[in-house]
Amino acid sequence: MRQWRDRVRTELVRPDSRHRSNAMIARRWGLHDPSHFARRFRAAYGMSLREWRQVAALAGG
Repeated sequence: MRQWRDRVRTELVRPDSRHRSNAMIARRWGLHDPSHFARRFRAAYGMSLREWRQVAALAGG
């Protein structure tokens, strides 16, 4: 399970994924409920999807 979350976290900040919504990325990984995806992400990493994208962008990737 952790490997899956790490892949999603990486995809959220890839330059070619920046135009994709969080819901689109969730569906790509088999999660059809964006709210559930967001809750699971926050539980795993302690921040929202938006916060993760912002922090990663500020850190350079």
